Amino acid sequence: MMNATPSPALQRMNSRFLSPAKPIRHRTFTRLMQRLAGHCALCGQFTSIRIPPLEVICQPCHDDLPWKMGDPMDLGFPVQAALDYLWPVNTIVSALKYQSRLHVRTVLAHALLQLPRPDVDALLPVPVSTERLRDRGFDQVDLVAQVVSEHWQLPVWRGVSREERQRQQTLNRSARMTNLQGAFYLQPNALRPATGADAPLKLLLLDDVLTTGATLKNLADCLVIHCPDMELSAYVVASGHQ
Repeated sequence: MMNATPSPALQRMNSRFLSPAKPIRHRTFTRLMQRLAGHCALCGQFTSIRIPPLEVICQPCHDDLPWKMGDPMDLGFPVQAALDYLWPVNTIVSALKYQSRLHVRTVLAHALLQLPRPDVDALLPVPVSTERLRDRGFDQVDLVAQVVSEHWQLPVWRGVSREERQRQQTLNRSARMTNLQGAFYLQPNALRPATGADAPLKLLLLDDVLTTGATLKNLADCLVIHCPDMELSAYVVASGHQ
């Protein structure tokens, strides 16, 4: 198991926003996974051959996913997508976000875990607004990040909040780029002064779907304004960017 001790650079972060990597013990989720044990989370077939590290989907379903494994966009920092946003990925993402099928988060985490383990200090899942969280009852990217955190033994940092704005799905490309300007903001004292840190802070941004890149770009802008030396990279489950 990899060492989960925060690096000296991680001391820039206020520890009250930092959740260490730890086993997921949500009772409902645990019961779901026990029921699914031995069955592929996509096709439902019982099989003894499932793909590591999570072993939640079978080999045929893994092979049928539209793997991308590349850099879909230059946002001023490296962005990698595990999958193309095609069927069945779009259906899986929708099932998690809008139908509360929480067990499929393991399929999305499985996709991210096929990418190389990053050399970073912490993970930052793109947050939803308080209003969206109240509506939906959960933050789907944060749920996926919890699974990734456990397997990569990387802490999750939640020092950024988000204002409610018009839904990105309803906007064209140019409107998406401006809709989220200023939507992300640091919580008070979320970043400590850099004194004493022996290296720039490294954060991996996590998101479910990338289209125009507006969400990641605006989140990154919020961070670098307050911490110009911060090293950012991003992993997304799927990219619909052409």
